[in-house]
Amino acid sequence: MSEIFTTQTPFLYLAQFALALGIGFMLTFFHRTYGRVYLRTWSHSAYTYCVHALAFTYLTSAYSTDALLRSVGGLISATFNHIHIVFLFMGVYEAIHQRSVKRNSKRSFIAVGVGLGLITTAAFAIDPKDFILQVGWLDFITGISIATGGMILLLTRSLRGIGVKMVGGSFVGYGTIHLYDLYTVATTLMGDPTLLPQTGIVKLVLIACIGFGLVIWLLEDEQELLRKTNRELDSFIYSTSHDLRAPVASLLGLLNVARKEVNDRKALDFLNLIEDRTQKLDDVVGDILNLARAKKSELRYENVDFNALLADSMSDVKYIDSAKKIELRYFESPGNQFIGDYSLTKMVLGNLLSNAIKYHSPSKPDPYIEVQFEKTAGHVSFVVADNGEGIDVMHQGKIFDMFYRASEKSKGTGLGLYIVKETLARIGGSVEVESKKGKGTSFRITLEQPVSF
Repeated sequence: MSEIFTTQTPFLYLAQFALALGIGFMLTFFHRTYGRVYLRTWSHSAYTYCVHALAFTYLTSAYSTDALLRSVGGLISATFNHIHIVFLFMGVYEAIHQRSVKRNSKRSFIAVGVGLGLITTAAFAIDPKDFILQVGWLDFITGISIATGGMILLLTRSLRGIGVKMVGGSFVGYGTIHLYDLYTVATTLMGDPTLLPQTGIVKLVLIACIGFGLVIWLLEDEQELLRKTNRELDSFIYSTSHDLRAPVASLLGLLNVARKEVNDRKALDFLNLIEDRTQKLDDVVGDILNLARAKKSELRYENVDFNALLADSMSDVKYIDSAKKIELRYFESPGNQFIGDYSLTKMVLGNLLSNAIKYHSPSKPDPYIEVQFEKTAGHVSFVVADNGEGIDVMHQGKIFDMFYRASEKSKGTGLGLYIVKETLARIGGSVEVESKKGKGTSFRITLEQPVSF
């Protein structure tokens, strides 16, 4: 065995084989799950590297004494190493352009890799020095190629994120290590007896970094895709709800006109049923539009007078049936002010007031809604409590889910409390609920206050 290798070298290449095989399986799984074309190509690169690593494990071991087997091993090692580099470069192209390399181009590139492998093997013979020449040629091709691929990834503006930087940097580092190995080969050929530091452990670390970087890259890519999909979905929901609101409002207006012109009792009953269902549709469209607005609107913090905010919110819900029968209990104070987004906070308060009115208890002689405002260091809270139907314990953990109704008598859309939760997440608030069936419900909203404004 050449002096550039030690007794540990075969085990290090065997470890590289195991690590590359694991990365190949991982990339295959991710490709099948997420459909990224470059992941499939890089999995092929990992698998071909495994073959090279196994062949090199044999070539650097004490058992590689047969001349014919060494020739075959050298051919396999060199050929699959260059095919591994070809697949790596094709993966870089696919990652940048987000499309697969054409089949004919793939075949041409693989043919180039095989050709380079044959050329490399031509320098191989039984003489150990010829083997050192082959190793030097492999290091030169591998070092230049992988370092170049890494630089391309790092310099491509369309590829961003920690994962891309980690993969590109690891490629550059891995290529640099091979060029260092080339220097080791050169000193050996020149007869320098100095034993330079071994790089097998460093290669293992860099291969592991490439694997971790690919995982981070994929997660970041999926996260960005999810953000884009959510933005498009929010825009679609907003525009669709906005377009539906006008014809629904027109239909309600036409129903009012028709009721004045129709005298037949049965026809009026049908018109009332149509109006009731249309009003239900209008409520659903309105809630979806509010939800879209809560997610799309820009946050605008200002000094908010809670007294005015409550009065404004009550004026929006006074049209609800039986709203006039419910007493509002609130102690108005000039000091009830805070920093917040007026429209989004109003959306939260309005939904809580609306729920308190809809779910009041008709059997109780004095239905009321009690609103309290509390201000502490760094926080502001307001409580909306009622003596209505209350919420059963089994439902309290689900009332903030989309379209969930805790009562069979519910006339709402099932979106009100979901909108409360989503809006509070947007403005940095939290909600707590306390309720007893038949006694009433209390919601506490807590908002963080900025240190400076």
